[in-house]
Amino acid sequence: MNAPVIQSLGAPPDRHAERIVDEMLTWLHTRQREIWPRAKGSLRTQQMGNPTGQARAVERMRKAMGDLVLELKLNPGKRGRYELYMVNWVVVDTLRNKIADLMEPPPALSALALTLAMSDRAQEWRSSVPLIVTRHAIIRLAQRAEMRTVEDLYKALRMLWWALYDLVIKDVASGRSPDNATWCEPPDCGWRLRLDNGAIAVVGRDEDGARRMIVKTILEGDAP
Repeated sequence: MNAPVIQSLGAPPDRHAERIVDEMLTWLHTRQREIWPRAKGSLRTQQMGNPTGQARAVERMRKAMGDLVLELKLNPGKRGRYELYMVNWVVVDTLRNKIADLMEPPPALSALALTLAMSDRAQEWRSSVPLIVTRHAIIRLAQRAEMRTVEDLYKALRMLWWALYDLVIKDVASGRSPDNATWCEPPDCGWRLRLDNGAIAVVGRDEDGARRMIVKTILEGDAP
């Protein structure tokens, strides 16, 4: 990856952080075109009749997807019955309030969404968007983590994902329905989730009425 590098010391200034964010979103948007071809080519239904075969198939899929996928969670079952959950980042067109078209360049001033795709033995994927990360939050993440390359920022987004894991997928991947799980019921003041580097993600419920959370900003670790 030939990514630009910020040369300043300490947290990168706003304009440099914005440039790295735009580079990362363009890179991610382009790579997203590989996700479904890789997924389709790695799962073989005829080999998923029991939990052992299902685990092997999902491990093949995990290797095929590489860093394109944040999480693959299998709930195995007998007689070919299973549930598979896949989580990954996608670019959001904030002006149109929808996931950006992969066949077009990423829109200006885009943001990020976390997609949760679920599949069963029929391999019919159903997807939802449980969380949005605002552009402001991505820029602050780059600054709080002192990111200077696209690759570093993408790693920081994985760090953010692990801070969000218990909220977004733990209940759902344990067999609870997304509609009944409690992951989208924040307190009035929202959640404050500490990242591995000490920074704090401020998370609340999306105000547009959807059953969805939103990462509003990333604070310094010593913020009140």
